Amino acid sequence: MTGEQPVKRPRAFLAFVLSCCGYIFWISAPARADEADTKPAELIPQDEVVVQNSGAVESLPITYSLRIYKEPDRIKLKGKMSSEEDYKTLIGLIKANFPSVNLSDRVTVNEDAVDGDVKIGGLSFALKLLGYLETGQASVDDNGLSLQGAASTAVVLNEVKTLIEKDKPTGVPIKNIRIAPPEKSWHASVTGERAVKITGVVPSEDNRTQLLEFVRQKFSGYVIEDDTAVNDKLDARWFQAALNSLELLALLDKGSVEVTEQTIHLVGSAASELAMKSIDSKASSLPSGFALKSEVTAPAPYHGFAAIPAASTFMRP
Repeated sequence: MTGEQPVKRPRAFLAFVLSCCGYIFWISAPARADEADTKPAELIPQDEVVVQNSGAVESLPITYSLRIYKEPDRIKLKGKMSSEEDYKTLIGLIKANFPSVNLSDRVTVNEDAVDGDVKIGGLSFALKLLGYLETGQASVDDNGLSLQGAASTAVVLNEVKTLIEKDKPTGVPIKNIRIAPPEKSWHASVTGERAVKITGVVPSEDNRTQLLEFVRQKFSGYVIEDDTAVNDKLDARWFQAALNSLELLALLDKGSVEVTEQTIHLVGSAASELAMKSIDSKASSLPSGFALKSEVTAPAPYHGFAAIPAASTFMRP
């Protein structure tokens, strides 16, 4: 009996210590999770589109290998195709997707390459994505595609997301897609469900707080979804333009407004004829250098008549 005591006590003590550690970990885990949820917005990539290893990436013989570079007014091609017919297919796709840009073509035809089928779906999908971007580049071969670039506006980024979700080709592995959000874009939208969504960038965390308070004042009782981040390279004019854009958005029944480098773009339907006039008058209060592009539908003047579309552009010198 006495010989067993030294063995049992350490085991009991060890079990007690382990159970205490487990309890401490259990009660502290929710706190750590909450801390992660409250991570500052500027440290989290906002709306970045990332797709990696979608589909089984096989190791097939390389019969074609292309690099496609998209610039604002030019497409550059580099790589190899395995036949003249495949090359003509490629050029046809380029012209269909980019009919008016300059083409720099450095593709060679290697008819000694292993026979294989060009995956038209992969090429077409890559070109569609590049068509949404100001700049970007794609790499496509028998084993899949990779693409990276940057969206010019928050609206474009949402369109890219929709394209990837709905039109991603089958049978073409996605190695990697990474599309960065615009560095200078701020977007707000209001829906008939009494909800306001805000995305994009603001100059500082204080500005972000001020804009949210302004949204609460202008859209009292609305559900507010805030996905903004901080870009400290922006100046005070940008913050003022965002405030002005919210005043314009508040005049609509539903619609959206986006601030880019020099433009406030307003789209939607006005709440009244008075709201239409207010939109025009507020153009004079924009920060210097910003233009207002308005595509707002006016309310019907009489019951039974269709709404009247109105488009206008105002520039503050």
